[in-house]
Amino acid sequence: MIEWLGRVGYRDGGGEMDFIDRLEKIVTWKVFIMATILFVIFLVGVLPFIARFSAEKIGVAESPDTMLFYNDEELYDMVEAYGEKGREIYIILRWTFDLIWPLVYMSCLLSGLILFYKDLINIPLKYPIYTVGFLGAVLDYIENIGNTIIMSRFPTRLSYVVKISALATLSKWSLIAIGFFVLAIGMWRYRRGVQKGKS
Repeated sequence: MIEWLGRVGYRDGGGEMDFIDRLEKIVTWKVFIMATILFVIFLVGVLPFIARFSAEKIGVAESPDTMLFYNDEELYDMVEAYGEKGREIYIILRWTFDLIWPLVYMSCLLSGLILFYKDLINIPLKYPIYTVGFLGAVLDYIENIGNTIIMSRFPTRLSYVVKISALATLSKWSLIAIGFFVLAIGMWRYRRGVQKGKS
């Protein structure tokens, strides 16, 4: 997807610049630091608050969003345990807080990947690296849509929706983990380059 976007041109002072070039011009150390600070605020402040609020109001601490994978029985046992009011609260949280949270971690991850990998000479290699930065958030929204349908249609069982949501959940966590691992490698590359420049 990023590769396709990279071919989309736009006018900049009369010259052509693709989408990737524009992203790389926008992302600076200031942008990355601000995105990281916002990410940390959510991670240490907002997320624990939402977790406590959910556990208190729903009465069940477990959520499909935080699981790595689940099957039909596991998910529907959880949905039933939520109760009608718990399911309503779950849906509200998915379309309030969980609209913002994926954008927060995507901004941190994507800006970091761009900042530490935009010096790559092999341009096509950038596309899969940058794609990891936002695809996790896309899958997060797919997961939210699927689980909203499941919660709202209960007690009707929609096995095919469960399979899509479960696959989105597993893929989301896998890509986020890969993304931050690749980001760590990028930081190491940058630090090594700085040390070589000083020697």
